[in-house]
Amino acid sequence: MQLIRKRKIYNPEQFVGREAEQAYLRGWVAGEKQLLTITGPPGIGKTWFVNNSFQRLKAEGQIAYMVELPITDPRSDQNDLPPDVLQRWGSRLLIELNQDCPQAYSFDLGQEFSSLLARIAHDICQHCWPSQPIFFFIDGGDLLSQVAWRQFERQAIEPLARQPAIRFIITLKTSQPIKSFMLKRREQRLELGTLQDREQGLRQMQKLNPELDLAHCEYILADYTWDHPGLNMLLAEHLHGDGAILPPDLVTTVLSELEALPENGPETINLLACLAHHDSDTWSADTIGQLMNISLAQAWDWINLLSHHWFITNVGGPNYKITDGLRQFLRAALGQKLIEPKC
Repeated sequence: MQLIRKRKIYNPEQFVGREAEQAYLRGWVAGEKQLLTITGPPGIGKTWFVNNSFQRLKAEGQIAYMVELPITDPRSDQNDLPPDVLQRWGSRLLIELNQDCPQAYSFDLGQEFSSLLARIAHDICQHCWPSQPIFFFIDGGDLLSQVAWRQFERQAIEPLARQPAIRFIITLKTSQPIKSFMLKRREQRLELGTLQDREQGLRQMQKLNPELDLAHCEYILADYTWDHPGLNMLLAEHLHGDGAILPPDLVTTVLSELEALPENGPETINLLACLAHHDSDTWSADTIGQLMNISLAQAWDWINLLSHHWFITNVGGPNYKITDGLRQFLRAALGQKLIEPKC
């Protein structure tokens, strides 16, 4: 699930926790798998984790590159990756490689893209860093449509992966599989969860906004666990001063930051509040129909809309839940009567 699409620029001074995950990454580096996919709900901290890991490997003397993916409109999983976008991505990658490895093959617009990448992979492995691992950290896989991701996997990653010395750390959504058989059998997967405990979350909040009175923050949002890094970032921006003042429209503000709300924003907030107030964490379209007194077809329209805006996640079969950090926040807001659901 996507909690935050507007990514906050990584700041190593604000990085907190992830000791167990870093130990897992070190084990992968020492092993033989070529691909490590970092998965989890967007907003859970994948971008910050890969940036922190990239800097650690560089500090240890490893050959490593941080590569941003070309982003397409994710509103439809059928949106493809235009050839010119892929070409620009490859050109940027080559510029970075040429700074350290001038022998890397240059791009010729008349040649086929995948063949060019395969030639570049050969050159950097044979001429510049023979017998050394080369790590590509690729961020943004969770922001591509399914079709665009598959195109990138086939046209960009597979040609580079023909050189076993090239290894990849790639961020993906939890539900996003590797399709290529060649890559899949070389894959190891690490799923990021929330921060280890409430104390780590509060420490993160203190680093994000040193002016906050954390005790008052905890009082205001007593039912929120403070262990969701992405939502903590939003709260740190919207809680102000020693009094930890909550803007009256905080719920709307947070939801609009998580993802652009549809035109019927108040109805969306009301439905999410009703579901957060529901007896069970998981529910189905029937539940929405009963809560809102609407038809099953209308309930499925709501599920599609909430899924599209990354507010809910499928947990198997017909069952869904509000994505974790957002559910905790909504329950805290309900407890403080910041929202009054009508259902």
